[in-house]
Amino acid sequence: MKKWAARLSAEYAEGLISLRHNNDIQIADCDKELWINGPEMNPAVLRTLKKIPQINIYSRDGDSLTAYGKRVPEKQLKNYQWEKINTFFSFHFPDSMYPAKLRNSLNVSLIASDQSTEAVAIVLDGKHYIEELLSISQVRLNALKFAVSEDAQLLFTGTPLPSLPGIYYYRIGPVLVPIAHRLMPALDPESLKSLFELRENELILFALDGSYQRLAEESFVPASRAAIRLSLDQGEVNELH
Repeated sequence: MKKWAARLSAEYAEGLISLRHNNDIQIADCDKELWINGPEMNPAVLRTLKKIPQINIYSRDGDSLTAYGKRVPEKQLKNYQWEKINTFFSFHFPDSMYPAKLRNSLNVSLIASDQSTEAVAIVLDGKHYIEELLSISQVRLNALKFAVSEDAQLLFTGTPLPSLPGIYYYRIGPVLVPIAHRLMPALDPESLKSLFELRENELILFALDGSYQRLAEESFVPASRAAIRLSLDQGEVNELH
């Protein structure tokens, strides 16, 4: 079996992770299913694919596809938007989750405010809105990054943000503050950085109860349907320090 292709449900994407270092394999995200293809099938790749539930494996002659073990072509491989599998799985998951909440031990409070501010981040319930998140086009997801808490809360940054119920945030330098709230005392970005003793590229995320979390900005992962699905399924997410 030389050139090959395979089709699988997107919910089983994690079964492909072990193939992500194979530069010859390509993948296409087709909404609720994934297509992959490669120039040559080897026993290790075939074993990996056969472990994935409900997968269809084909030999490939040009764009003609023949089911594995059969002789007669049964369908054509469409001109999908292909990318290398190592790019598709380019996100990473550190070893542990960031905590759902940290106590506010500093003399900074959160109070209601009617000031008009632009949202640049949102925290929402990932498990509750998983179907809606996975229906967002990859074009829109390309503008976003996200992290996940130990209780499956997703923090998205970027624009445009998902239009879903959640807590929206604006930014004061390195601090994310809930919309319709402000910090007391009012401090400029440099003063906030000094107060929280932040290192370069660290963020502070305030909750509505005034507690906060510390998060390394570079630890956010690029948003994709596969990244969202895998992070919620596996519980492996970015860590707040």
